[in-house]
Amino acid sequence: MAGSISGCPADRRVWVATGADSLQVEGAVALVHSLFSSSRDVGCLSVRVHTEPDLVDRIQPALNHAATSAAANGTSRADGLDVLAVGISPDEVPLARGRPPQVVFNFLRFYLGDLLPEADKVLWTDADTLVQRDVGELYHSSLVDDGDTGIAAVPRGPAFSLSKLLPPQLYSRLAASVPTFDDVQMFNAGVSLLNTQYWRKLQLRQEAEGLIGLLRSANAATFRGMSTVESSQLPLNLLFRQRRVEPIDDTWNVSFFEWPPTLMDVLLMRRTKDHWAVLREAALIHWNGEVNKKPWLVVETDIAMADTHRMTKLRQMQELWCPHYPPCLSTSPPPPSLAKQWPCPLVCRAHLDKDQPPLTRSSFVSVPASFLPLLMLVVLVLMAVRPLVRLGRVLMVVTPLKGGRRRAAAPTE
Repeated sequence: MAGSISGCPADRRVWVATGADSLQVEGAVALVHSLFSSSRDVGCLSVRVHTEPDLVDRIQPALNHAATSAAANGTSRADGLDVLAVGISPDEVPLARGRPPQVVFNFLRFYLGDLLPEADKVLWTDADTLVQRDVGELYHSSLVDDGDTGIAAVPRGPAFSLSKLLPPQLYSRLAASVPTFDDVQMFNAGVSLLNTQYWRKLQLRQEAEGLIGLLRSANAATFRGMSTVESSQLPLNLLFRQRRVEPIDDTWNVSFFEWPPTLMDVLLMRRTKDHWAVLREAALIHWNGEVNKKPWLVVETDIAMADTHRMTKLRQMQELWCPHYPPCLSTSPPPPSLAKQWPCPLVCRAHLDKDQPPLTRSSFVSVPASFLPLLMLVVLVLMAVRPLVRLGRVLMVVTPLKGGRRRAAAPTE
């Protein structure tokens, strides 16, 4: 299954890479199935799943089955597919020596230029993603004949700048430690197209190693609110703080977990686009966030304790992710020996009706029921504070006027 691709012109080849430790391998298998099921030319896909060395023999048969079962359902041929599990040790990712496996595969993206020397550009996508559109569209339309751009990624909104995301003390340490530091409008590194030719030419991997060493010495490599042991988002964004980042349409990195509505959204019943519709139309869905929110890691208590909002998200997981996990498919089940090693996850087997409303939600902003008491408290506090603020403003105006009259009258006494 691995090696060169016969019959695919070199300029049509699509390189895709991901990394998965023992907690992410199920996600990687579903990702591979989604890549091949959505591709219009599976014969030109070259997929590399980097993982722990002792997991390679277990993962490779599952990747083979995922790719062939997906391709066989399409119009393209299903033989000779190029999908390979690659064992990566910490020695091959010097930045991660002596650190947990998650750090190895989080920092792996900085080494793609060395790991895939035959590729001029590589699409990196986290293992907790699912592809719903042909990645060849993105691959061949981005970083085209542009030797001066090292990365293409989905930009984040105005709220995602370093000065707004980082605690003030950490931001100050960065400003004092990083040369030519400036506030950075961040992009999401979970899905990014890397110009590996550019990285090799400018030795960006070496520069990234120096930058991460600087962040660690300044105690700025991790901060509250992160979902990973050590951030790769921060150094990658800083690496391109004075370099061009080609923007990618945000449909290529849609978070499964929508941002909670603001207080004004709720009070004004502000209309927003239904997130379920956004997910169904997305080119790529990203289960970024806490580890226990991944579809393959859902446990019985997650279902038993789910409120209406959470139950809806679990049902959306079931509808979106499960059709791409081969052990759960009746149309192309894995052989018995493979099925024993890769059981169907609970979220794909559970009956999630529970008399809940249908998946399609109202176009109005909704709030989880557990948030309502807190929301009502905030509203009451604001209602109580507003008259006091107005009274304070009146007193600030009246008091100087009274004092002024006394001072003016004193000379005539």
